[in-house]
Amino acid sequence: MHSRATKIELACIETQRDGAPGVAITMADNGAGFDADRAMAGGQGINGMRSRAEAIGGAFALSSRRGEGAIISVWLPYARKTEGL
Repeated sequence: MHSRATKIELACIETQRDGAPGVAITMADNGAGFDADRAMAGGQGINGMRSRAEAIGGAFALSSRRGEGAIISVWLPYARKTEGL
């Protein structure tokens, strides 16, 4: 793999955000890391994940630095946001 990670942690917990029930998923690795700001400024992969989560009322966060691995956190509601659709 290009990240050179040797360890990946995955957590999935039921939680609420702004009173709405949903699931929080966090993925973390100990890989090479990358410039998160640069990655979010171009391409469709990370931006696509963010836009799909937000389209249904969810949230997306990414944290990474070179040499420190990466953490992706996503919260998704159980009920899809329907206002404005």
